[in-house]
Amino acid sequence: MSQQASSEKHIVERGLHAERGRHRAVQRAFFLFLSLLVQLPAVPADAGLSDSQISQMVIKDSVSSFPGSCACPYTKAANGGECGKASAWNTAGEYAPLCYPADVDKDALKAYRLQHGL
Repeated sequence: MSQQASSEKHIVERGLHAERGRHRAVQRAFFLFLSLLVQLPAVPADAGLSDSQISQMVIKDSVSSFPGSCACPYTKAANGGECGKASAWNTAGEYAPLCYPADVDKDALKAYRLQHGL
């Protein structure tokens, strides 16, 4: 193979490699977009949700973001029983999950509505 043909082959290979790189970048961006889209609230912004409905959403988010299995007294422990007094809600510590509507104050409702466009 001549030097010119080898050089042209190298240029084509670099172009293909760059194209694959761009394709992968587009794939990554697409999957990132989809993952962000999935995290958007499933409720339209004009749904006119009540404070009670928003409160339940705040509680659900609080419990689901807890790293363990015993966020609230009514959640199930690893052994299948209720967490009860062993829950993070009942014990002093790093986490203070919101488990009941009374735990969700007006400021939390307002912040949730703003954060989620409700």
